[in-house]
Amino acid sequence: MHLSITASLILATGAAFGVEVPDQEAAAPATLTTAPDRTPPPAIEVLARTGRELLQTSTASPRMRAAATGWLDSIPPGPGFATRFESLESRERIAAYLDARFEAELLRGGMLEPTVLEALEAIPAGVDGRGELQWSLAGLLFQPPPDLPSGRDLDCTFRLGPTRAPIIDFIAAFGDCRELGAIFDAADLAARPAIGAAVLSTGRCPDVDARILDFGSPEPPADSNATTDAYRTALLVELADRNADDALLTLIERHPMVLARTGIRAAAATGLARAGRIDDVLELVGGTELLDRFPSASSGEIRAAMAHAAFLSGNRDRAREISERIGRGDTRLMAGLVLEDPAVADPLDRTPPMAEARSLRVVRPMQWVAMIERDATIRERIVRILAAMLEDGREALALELLNPNGLTTRRGGDGWYEDRIGMLSDAMALADRPMDDWGALLEATPRLKSPASQVEALVAIARGIERAHPGVAMTPGLRAALDRTLIDITIGG
Repeated sequence: MHLSITASLILATGAAFGVEVPDQEAAAPATLTTAPDRTPPPAIEVLARTGRELLQTSTASPRMRAAATGWLDSIPPGPGFATRFESLESRERIAAYLDARFEAELLRGGMLEPTVLEALEAIPAGVDGRGELQWSLAGLLFQPPPDLPSGRDLDCTFRLGPTRAPIIDFIAAFGDCRELGAIFDAADLAARPAIGAAVLSTGRCPDVDARILDFGSPEPPADSNATTDAYRTALLVELADRNADDALLTLIERHPMVLARTGIRAAAATGLARAGRIDDVLELVGGTELLDRFPSASSGEIRAAMAHAAFLSGNRDRAREISERIGRGDTRLMAGLVLEDPAVADPLDRTPPMAEARSLRVVRPMQWVAMIERDATIRERIVRILAAMLEDGREALALELLNPNGLTTRRGGDGWYEDRIGMLSDAMALADRPMDDWGALLEATPRLKSPASQVEALVAIARGIERAHPGVAMTPGLRAALDRTLIDITIGG
């Protein structure tokens, strides 16, 4: 297909709907067949414009469009929040927009507090779910929020995005204990484990803690004893997800039968490991040898968390000893990505990070997502390790991140593949790579099927290029990669 047809195909896809995208120049991104501008725009502007046009011509859902708009508004800064919220209208769209916008701000190194304060003041008075949005934003500031509505009247499990805590965690940290007890008592059975775990995690309300821990005893709910067992299982998982070690051990002590299933015991062990309670983990599972009898995926995750905790406590030898017993290659590799961060490496050890790694393809897609959602600093460590690989001339190994086992060009990777592109983009910037190197990331973008994921990837690429080459126009090689990307996206639908 002739390159000059690309923009026409994209613009003919359909009219935008649901959310108004940033109102910027309507000119198509420059291609190899476009007459050059007298002063070519910086690469970051071309990529941002490309993202806007992809979104304008897509048939994305309103929520997806809101998320994509949040990414685009970070490059360059978009209109004020009040203007944006007026077009978004609903709680769900505003949440999707804010989650993406805040994530973009953090990844580009911006200060989140002023952005959150601006958003908090701009929430429309009449929007449904205003209270949930207010609590979410106040919680990001880590300070007691003034004049916010009572949690009794809100959906306490609401969160801005998958990496954000539900608002009950903020309410539990700041709220009155009597009100927290009333929230727990009034909640339906499905929401009680999350609400209970949030309250238990704070350790602020011992009287309420007892009600949460012993819910269903001595008289179970009307349903059956099975309902009580399901509640305690869900409560344990919620506590493990929060690394709430003291509350987790208390629940196990009071109701040991909650550990009857191997999978639940593994979840508890992983939560304790992430909290640094290595000796308690070994006691819980019955020692190192019995841990080997767990399914390999579970034992590997537990050991990776234990190794990470030992490393953070300064015990490098124990961390390596633990990680060497990990059986699965993908889990061992993930443990190495945490333990071999150049920023905290032994200055006397000249061995490059991941020196023994032969492939990055073995890491399962969602392993990245799970680790990064639990600890945002892990992403920074992975970026530094990838940058070290690039600096050491191991570019082919680093780029294997774009070709995990089982991924073909026909299989979408939305929800996790764009994050790989983003980590590599930031690593290339840290390694100060030439601009043409980002072409590999552009050419990987069509594997993302949703416009929101494509826009997120383009913004990540633009962010990396601007860090390494601020204000510089695209090279011919990168322009060619962008042209090929647009053709592939267009043909791929």
